[in-house]
Amino acid sequence: MKKLFLWYSGTGTEAENMRDFFNIAETDTIKVEYINGLGTKGNLSATKTLLDKKPSYLDGIFDLWNQTKTLAFGSEEHDQLAQIEHFFNIINKIDSNDKEVELIIGGHSRGAAVGILGFIASLRETCKRDSFENSPIKKITFIAVDPVPGSSKVRNLEFLGSKNDLLGFETIEGENKIKSALDFIAAKSKKPNLFKVIYFPARFDARNEFKADQYWLDFYESQRNSLSVANPKNNEPVIETKFYIAGFRHSAMVDKNDEISELYDAVNCPTNLLKEIVKHELEISNSDLNAIQKGIIKIETNALLNLASNVKNLKLTERTTKNSYNSIPYEGESLENIIKNNSLTSTIRTNNRYLY
Repeated sequence: MKKLFLWYSGTGTEAENMRDFFNIAETDTIKVEYINGLGTKGNLSATKTLLDKKPSYLDGIFDLWNQTKTLAFGSEEHDQLAQIEHFFNIINKIDSNDKEVELIIGGHSRGAAVGILGFIASLRETCKRDSFENSPIKKITFIAVDPVPGSSKVRNLEFLGSKNDLLGFETIEGENKIKSALDFIAAKSKKPNLFKVIYFPARFDARNEFKADQYWLDFYESQRNSLSVANPKNNEPVIETKFYIAGFRHSAMVDKNDEISELYDAVNCPTNLLKEIVKHELEISNSDLNAIQKGIIKIETNALLNLASNVKNLKLTERTTKNSYNSIPYEGESLENIIKNNSLTSTIRTNNRYLY
């Protein structure tokens, strides 16, 4: 099976940074495409070029021309044109000899909360008119890494970080919009086990500005409670779903400098877990993901227990307090205070993240 890997970078993250991060070599059966994060020079330049050209392959997917100036945190002027173009770039790597193809589409931060959801919305709109029932695409795997849409009140604009960036995603019917969209696409394509979803949030980041995306949280809650529901045709989950958690800060999985790296070893750390998840999906690694996850949970739980017992890790304390974030004002409670004010036996959710 040919694997096509597409990665949506978070706000302000250049594509080349993530290319170096994953370091995946292209082969005859593995093709890769990396997307500049919203607000980067590469993203804005590509968007302007596409707006000037108005390529025909975008016709009918969504109404772009009425929203060519949507504002987002991290950029003054952008839309999703340059994001969607990369999907077509990687689809062009399918040739007539490919019998089975899997798309692996990942993203971090706004790359997951905006990029992936924008892709799903676009695919849903396309399937209203033209199913890909006869397409060689047999599987689509999404890897949503700490999906954060950004503040909804930056520059006093209430819509910021929400519907203007999602290509109509908010209009999808159903209480759980992600599942509704995926179910619709699968039904139209007559491929009931088309999708796999990997949801990977940070353990802790109490910045009020960095709350996790509600669409993904709705999906998480729904799937966690209903994974026992099976497809009667083959007794497998309708949407295969995997959950991971790691890191005390929002970017811990993609940036070693944002990790409290002294807590971890080379294997049991957030960045390695993400790399291994991707390599596992590309079938270039057979590492035990559950073992890595358990190792990280043990390390992070011990760190929390130490904080509760006043055995401090200075780096962990420093990087989870109000004054540890320079570019974005931090308004949440520090990790140390949260631990001291709550029982370690309970599950605490801070900005929709799970500490225990």
